[in-house]
Amino acid sequence: MPFQIEKKAVREVFTFSPAYQNAAKSMITLITENLVRSLNPILIGVHVRLGDLLKERFVNFGYSPPNASYYINAFRYMENKFGKECVFLVASDSLNEAMDMFNSTGLTAKYNVIRLHGDAGTDLATLSMTQHVIMSGGTYGFWAAWLAGGTTIYYSNFARNGTRFHEHFCPSCFYPPEWVALNESDFRFSEQLSRLDI
Repeated sequence: MPFQIEKKAVREVFTFSPAYQNAAKSMITLITENLVRSLNPILIGVHVRLGDLLKERFVNFGYSPPNASYYINAFRYMENKFGKECVFLVASDSLNEAMDMFNSTGLTAKYNVIRLHGDAGTDLATLSMTQHVIMSGGTYGFWAAWLAGGTTIYYSNFARNGTRFHEHFCPSCFYPPEWVALNESDFRFSEQLSRLDI
């Protein structure tokens, strides 16, 4: 990933307009001062990409949106790493469907989950201001995570095996090496969780 060498220069160029920055800062302030009981919340951005990836042509090409089990593992990973103060801020191109998935699996009951209601630009700016990020797939989630600069979890099965997308996709060219690859059935991670009684 060549631009990793020029991180500072990329950050100087890739900045949000004042309108997006102010809207995102207002959202973060609202969340930390009014919606969260913790005095020291750890903000975790969560990007759930569903809409276009469920279309037939994307499915046939090989895109694979993560299912609920991936997010369960990712939330557990973050809580294990950063503690009970984690607050998960969810942005999605299909927000109602994403929240239905989280509700049906008990994530919203177990964790402090807040849905973001901004437009795409405001949500991206807000995610970039969180401390850590869970991403599904694609460049929107990538830039949110890269700009946030903390721990990032990405879905390792985004390019489905045996497809054209998988044939041409180079994970090591796309994801920084320090990011955490995770899927819905990472057995080593599941064993780690069981030992920790999470």
